[in-house]
Order: sequence, then structure tokens, then C-alpha cells
Amino acid sequence: MTDFKAPPPPQGFTPPSPTVETPSSQPPVEPKTVPVEASAEEMVTPPQPAPETVPSEPTNSDTKTAAALGKAQGLKQKVMERFNALPSNKRQVIIAVGIFVIGLLMGSIMFGGSGENPAPAPKGLQGVVSNPDIKEPLKRCGQVEASSPCVLYVMNSYTYEKLAEDFFETAVSVTRRKDLVIRMDNVRYATMRIPPGYFAQIKIPAYK
Repeated sequence: MTDFKAPPPPQGFTPPSPTVETPSSQPPVEPKTVPVEASAEEMVTPPQPAPETVPSEPTNSDTKTAAALGKAQGLKQKVMERFNALPSNKRQVIIAVGIFVIGLLMGSIMFGGSGENPAPAPKGLQGVVSNPDIKEPLKRCGQVEASSPCVLYVMNSYTYEKLAEDFFETAVSVTRRKDLVIRMDNVRYATMRIPPGYFAQIKIPAYK
């Protein structure tokens, strides 16, 4: 294996000496400024203007109330002026009457409700088996003239049911009408049943 050697330098050639740059020969380096982002605490928001408060306008009810109060105060003042203008003896009489009236009102409130409740007024005859043959309102027998048409109430005093026609004989003896006339005016009612303790409503025709 052969060794390769570099050729010798030419005659009269001198290698250049290395130059060393001094710090003064280099240009100055300017420092770079890096922008710094502001944190959330350092960010200050500009103050917001406060909302304007609009004065509330008085409503109709407020004005009416104020007017009523003003009238009441004016009336009270007039009454007091007239009262003060009266002689002392008249003022004493008025005060005594006022105290008496107030005492009566308080007494009626405190002791008025202690009485017993009045009995309810009867609303009419109860337990009546209505008569379909009566087309128009009639008064009870005894409240009209003997010859006028009326209604006779007869109670079933038995312990069992009876037909309405069973009470026609009683109606004949009381009103002096004929049995046939009473039956003709109570055709449908004659077959209706009257429970014990109930009233039969018998139509009594006019006397002819």
C-alpha cells in the first residue's frame, strides 16, 4: 500500500498569518424588545356611566288619593274651627252626645249577639202529594168564600198508603160539594197514592 504525501509548497510562498478580530471591531448589537401581554388583573376597563334614573310620574290614583286627603283635611279643619267658635256649654253638650252614641254602639256590638236566633219561617206545607189536575194557583179552603174554588189538604192519618179518591168523601162533607163534581175535577189525581203522614191536595171546584 502506497502513502500519498502532499506536494511541498512553492518557493517564496509565505502562508498568511491569521487575523483575530477584536471586540471593538464588531458592530454593537441592539437589544430586542419583546412585547409583554398585559394580564387580566392589569387590564382596567373604563368606568361605565351610571344609568339615568327617570323620575316616576304620579298616576291618576295617586293624584285622586292626594286630592281626597286634602279635601278631608280641609273639611276637618273647618269643622274644628266651627267647633272652637261655639260657646263652651254647647261644646260640652256635643261631646256628651258623642260619648253617649259611641257607648250605645259599643254596647250593641258586645251584647247584641247574645240573644237566641229567631226560628226560621216556614216555607210552606211539607209532605204534600201535588195534584196534576190543578192548572192554576188556588188558595186554601177557608181563606176564600165558600162558593169560590179552592184547595183542600187532607192528611193520611193511617199507617198505610191510601188512594187520593179515598179522601173525596171527607172533601164532600167539609165543602158541601157533590162527590161527582169533585171526581170530575180530580180525574188523574184520584188514582195517586198518598203515603202515611202525607197530605192529599184535593181540588175543590166552585159551588154552582
